Amino acid sequence: MSWTTLESDAGVFTDLIENLGVSGVEVEELYTLDEETLRNFSDIYGIIFLFKWKKPDGKPDGELDYESIDRIFFGQQVINNACATQALLSVLLNHNEEIDLGSKLTEFREFTKLLPPDLKGEALGNSEDIRCAHNSFARSDPFVSDETKVATEDDDVYHFIAYTNINDIFYELDGLQPAPINHGTCTKEEFPRRAVSTIQSRIGKYDASEIRFNLMVISKDKRLTILNNPDLTDEEKAASIAVEDEKRARWKRENQLRRHNFLGLIVELSKLLAKDRITRNTWDTTLEEAKNKYSVGK
Repeated sequence: MSWTTLESDAGVFTDLIENLGVSGVEVEELYTLDEETLRNFSDIYGIIFLFKWKKPDGKPDGELDYESIDRIFFGQQVINNACATQALLSVLLNHNEEIDLGSKLTEFREFTKLLPPDLKGEALGNSEDIRCAHNSFARSDPFVSDETKVATEDDDVYHFIAYTNINDIFYELDGLQPAPINHGTCTKEEFPRRAVSTIQSRIGKYDASEIRFNLMVISKDKRLTILNNPDLTDEEKAASIAVEDEKRARWKRENQLRRHNFLGLIVELSKLLAKDRITRNTWDTTLEEAKNKYSVGK
């Protein structure tokens, strides 16, 4: 079974993380790319960047770091449409000492840690648990099958990559590259500044009219940060956590709707409407009104 495309949506990625068994982590949309905004997040583990892919016209900004392959988790993308989850795992699996990965991802990391990048990618593509979790967030499309659709050169192809700080080195983890891209030394404190400058440089390579980019921050669950904040009273903590819980509930509701195919409902409602108009002998009037509106529109 193939992998389906995923939306770049904070609610989707947060629920996906939880479904994979990870706890204490959330994903938030980043609407403004500046250092101050990034510093408002507590314990940033990494950033996921979605952009319109284009054929590279030169060397990457950093250096391909083949020596780091044995020290960090890096998998090449060998499965179509898997880049969203691959970018997510590139951050989570490289922060296993800070993040509770849960049993599934812990076992996956242990199983693949000695494999080369291409086989890590194969292992990811063949993981039933990870693929099912990924595909469970695909939008229901009654007209297009991802298994039969063939991309052409004219199609807009989008790609997810990850930026993260590992052992005081700023890495760009792109499954389409043969190795991690090393952007130099970087402390945790420096990460927001380095991330902004690196991503802005990447965006600057596109035409000024290109605005189809998306950024998401992977960080510690805000509810944990609120609970551990000594400057807040119990009432303030409860109120703030209630806001976060409401956001999570909204995300889950949106994800449920995302999975549902409403075409059948629309067809049945249309049938009932037509039947009602015929029963009340107003069908001819309805057709005339529709024709008049169509004529005015033309």
